[in-house]
Amino acid sequence: MKNYLKKGWILIYFFCLCISIHSQETTECSVNLSSLESNYKFGRFDFVEKSLQGKLKDCSISVQEAGYRLLAMNSIAMDSIDAAKKYIKKLLKINSNYQERLKDPILFKQLLERLRVGSVPKVTSVSKFAENLNEAPANIKIVTREEIKERGYMDLEQVFHDLPGFDISRTSGGTYSSIYMGGYRTFNNNDRTLFLIDGIEDNDLFSNKIWLSRQYPLSNLKQVDVIYGPASTMYGANAFTGVINLTTLTPSDLIPSLKESIGITGFYELASFNTKAADVTIAFRKNKLSGTVTGRFFHSDEFDRSGFDDFDYKYSPPSLSHYQGLKMDIDPTITANEYVTINTAEDYASYTLLGAQKARELDSIGFVTDGVYKDIRYSNRTRDHYLLAKITYDKLTFGLQHWNREEGLAWFNDTEHAGTNNGNIWNPVNKLYYLKYDDTNSSKKWSIINLVLFKEHVLDENTSLAKFDRGYKDYKRGRNDYLNDRIGYRELLEGKVPEWRKLNVYLRSWQIREELKVIYSNTHFNLVSGVEARYSAIQERYSYDAESLPQIPIHYSKDLGVYAQGNYSKNDLKIVLGGRLDYNKIDDDGGYGTVFNPRLAFLYSPKNWVFKGIYSEAFKDATSFDKYSTVPGQRDIPNPSLPPEKVKNVEVSISWDNSATEKSWPKFLIETSAYSTNYSGIIKTVGAEGSRQNKNAGALEIFGAQLNSFIKFSKTLQLNFNYTFTGCITFCRFKQLYFYQYRLG
Repeated sequence: MKNYLKKGWILIYFFCLCISIHSQETTECSVNLSSLESNYKFGRFDFVEKSLQGKLKDCSISVQEAGYRLLAMNSIAMDSIDAAKKYIKKLLKINSNYQERLKDPILFKQLLERLRVGSVPKVTSVSKFAENLNEAPANIKIVTREEIKERGYMDLEQVFHDLPGFDISRTSGGTYSSIYMGGYRTFNNNDRTLFLIDGIEDNDLFSNKIWLSRQYPLSNLKQVDVIYGPASTMYGANAFTGVINLTTLTPSDLIPSLKESIGITGFYELASFNTKAADVTIAFRKNKLSGTVTGRFFHSDEFDRSGFDDFDYKYSPPSLSHYQGLKMDIDPTITANEYVTINTAEDYASYTLLGAQKARELDSIGFVTDGVYKDIRYSNRTRDHYLLAKITYDKLTFGLQHWNREEGLAWFNDTEHAGTNNGNIWNPVNKLYYLKYDDTNSSKKWSIINLVLFKEHVLDENTSLAKFDRGYKDYKRGRNDYLNDRIGYRELLEGKVPEWRKLNVYLRSWQIREELKVIYSNTHFNLVSGVEARYSAIQERYSYDAESLPQIPIHYSKDLGVYAQGNYSKNDLKIVLGGRLDYNKIDDDGGYGTVFNPRLAFLYSPKNWVFKGIYSEAFKDATSFDKYSTVPGQRDIPNPSLPPEKVKNVEVSISWDNSATEKSWPKFLIETSAYSTNYSGIIKTVGAEGSRQNKNAGALEIFGAQLNSFIKFSKTLQLNFNYTFTGCITFCRFKQLYFYQYRLG
């Protein structure tokens, strides 16, 4: 604890020292834009130019943006087009997405559009404030709204298939698609990447999974930010292998003209397998009141797999040797007979050949007997829905998000699970409500953002598992799981026929979160710092019975995080230093305690080149699923005291990009990066049969490289190429130690 406090005090001292030094070197902004705009309207162009020349460097970003706009229009009025271009370039360097105003001069709009082509976009996901993509202290890939349209993506999951550094398994199971970053694969699917929508986490509270499927809309996306590598310095727990942030459209993006008050965009889709989808975003604006509403639905019967043996529901029971090989718990009330032999030396019972034949026959009868399920056959229906609404008045925004993802579990074959039409459905529901105060558009150097939210994650009441898992073929010692009603040789002697059954699954967790963030912006120094508090109620494990649901323990988690990250830039050099201290307590005696994660980065960007060197650390908090969930025979004992997993990462990158500076075609971008990552305390299930549990027993060393490039021949023709190489040094999951993939399009 003392070491963490010492590191924290050193970090705070560094920031205070930087601010103190910088305060001595600069003066407060003295620009009065309102007065100068009036002078511009009255034709006092020389006075406006003299009043603004050299005065903007001490002002906030928003004042600089407005000042360079005024200088550009003032230069146009003075017939100084070269000067106007210079100021517009400075304006776009501050805000590459700057939107023109209705009454702006025609020539200003034309120059803005001409110079905007190829400009470097802004990103807020890395440091929690807007910064130039090339100057952000991370390896980042941005997919813009224009690229989403040009490439014809129909859902969010498709976007990641074209990006370097991703390994994707589309299983059509509980998570539809699993995406892995940086060569780290896990059995818990998408649980080690942080997934954000407008900076707000959307990972599942119970398992930390990303329920990545077709429920997420595209019509409201402004851009998709992908941050490769650990990012706990800003986000705390679970920004482990990377961060994905979806930035949504604002009313100004959809309604650029001040004459208009309504904007709409969207699409409708009809496709094979009875697939239907609609994705619409509507925006409105009236004085200080504005907002957006996005709705999406995706319905499909999905690809029909009934032509394959594993999904045709024509039962092929296991061989007789399988039944004879089963080792069952001994029932002391039943002696050996023509169907069963008793092995007292090794303490198990097994079927004779006659018993195996009878068990096989009863399983075959039970599988084709519908019982309460009629017409058992392959089905994999999807019904996904999404709603997002944001209402803004001045600096205050209220938002709500609700999505419902009702899909099947088609990765299981027909020997155990039924289809969606027979009740095999996994249906997570996400609800979010938030209130946000944001004054980053003020003319002050200091900005404050405060976010308060409540979110609830549940499994809908129709979530259930329709299974044929009580057959004689499944009985093993120690495997009497779920309702403890698997059948064995006692039922065999009674001639009991196995049957399909339906297990309803119940889960509910909720969280309250508040984050206060303060941003200091100036010409050479920027600082973002904040305090984040969370109070969570997480269900310990799944419940399979509505009556016993109230008896399932709820664990109350209290989290507090304090973070700060500052950067100092001079000419083409930029230095970034940051750190975050996290504290966690669960109930009265649990939790991981205190964890500190630093980030250090050096950036050098002469002309079209960008060089980055980055060191970062992160941690992954064990979820309730990791700590408490058990499956007899696979994970028998819970482990409530599981510590976090940890990672250390070193990365270097080099890029060359002339698309923002070159006026003629073609234009080029080539960026390459290399990294070395060490994971420790990886959660693994270990132990002997009957006593297996999750422990921090694993470690992993991964190294890799990525290359991303394009050639733009014109505004409508572009060639893209990316390459990913991943290598594993120690404790590798696969025998093959090296992987590579490339994409050309």
